[in-house]
Amino acid sequence: MEAVNLYRAELVTTLVHKSCGVFPREVLDPVGTLLHSILKNTPIDLAEDICTQALQADSFRLGDEAKRVTLSVLGKAVQNLIAPSLIMDLLDDLWTIHQNDQIGAMVSDGDTVLSFTKKYC
Repeated sequence: MEAVNLYRAELVTTLVHKSCGVFPREVLDPVGTLLHSILKNTPIDLAEDICTQALQADSFRLGDEAKRVTLSVLGKAVQNLIAPSLIMDLLDDLWTIHQNDQIGAMVSDGDTVLSFTKKYC
């Protein structure tokens, strides 16, 4: 079982990281569906650690508030409180924001990031 949890953590981390502008846009909907399915079938105590770990990497460059909001949405998927379409929308927004060439210069309270956090609060 521990091996399964290790692979699950690695898969969730990869799906989140690659959705931050790396995956081709056309795969985001299937990725969102897969991510939702994995999360809703993950024990809550394990899912929190996995999702927190997935958002710690440098590939997520939107600041702490956006991390908190993203973690909240992923937590709702774990509890099966949201439809896969919300995860798809979240990943699409993450992908779009990370396409911005100025993302490195963006501050966590920039307008784009602020709009993102308001949308998913």
